[in-house]
Amino acid sequence: MFELESVQSYLVDQYGEGLHYDVPGSDYYRKTLGEANKGGLDLISRSPYHYRYWIDQADQGGTEAMNFGRALHCAILEPDLFKANWVTLPDFGPMNSSVNRANAKRYLEMRADKEFITADQSEQLIAMQNAVFKHDTASAYVGAGRSEVTACWRDQNTDLPCKARGDNYIETFDTLIDVKSCLDASPEGFSKVVAKHRYHVQQAHYANGWASCDKPLRHFIFLCIEKDPPYAVAIYPLDAASEERGHVLLDRDMSMLSRCMEADRWPSYNNNQTAELRIPAYAHYD
Repeated sequence: MFELESVQSYLVDQYGEGLHYDVPGSDYYRKTLGEANKGGLDLISRSPYHYRYWIDQADQGGTEAMNFGRALHCAILEPDLFKANWVTLPDFGPMNSSVNRANAKRYLEMRADKEFITADQSEQLIAMQNAVFKHDTASAYVGAGRSEVTACWRDQNTDLPCKARGDNYIETFDTLIDVKSCLDASPEGFSKVVAKHRYHVQQAHYANGWASCDKPLRHFIFLCIEKDPPYAVAIYPLDAASEERGHVLLDRDMSMLSRCMEADRWPSYNNNQTAELRIPAYAHYD
């Protein structure tokens, strides 16, 4: 069993219930036991054991995919900030050279307040940014509203503290835009991505949050950009059945997290019990 550490201050206790426009990433992305967000709920849905392990691990910084995602969001939603804060790394040459390593170290130290991307990433990001800006509907969406809006609330059913961070909130239209990069933005392709990554659960979590902050959403829109040429853009709301399924899964995950918090018990698969295993249907055929 993992050690139960003292619970840090929840974001909702620190900032109060409601929508906030100035929560720094260092506060928002801090992991706190029992505080519900999309990433933590995804792990609870796998098993409480995975969730508790994630909570107990020290942050090691974002993965390359996560850093690319942050850069893309900034390029699309805050282009001036992207231009000012994200720097393309020059080619320092082979790193087996002590001179090249020293030059690279000095370059990074002189720009310690910047975020870095490679030349290939910069080219890709600019191409994806241009594709969005050339898209009539997408450009209208990203040109309105406020980015990085944080909702803090307590769940009505479990009283667990919750948080969510919206990409682009257009208050005048009660609309939240969520930017997603993907390999296939077609209806068939992206629907599979939604199911795999539980984006319908994300929508349910965010909808609950905005409603709890007395700002109910009329629209939750996925703005999808393909990562490869020609960088096609697509815009999707979910249908009613998908929305409903997202709420069902969200309620299940919140209930699981609540029970684990009350018992301080974090079981692995099948609640640590033996379970009969059935092989996939395809394995029955030659």
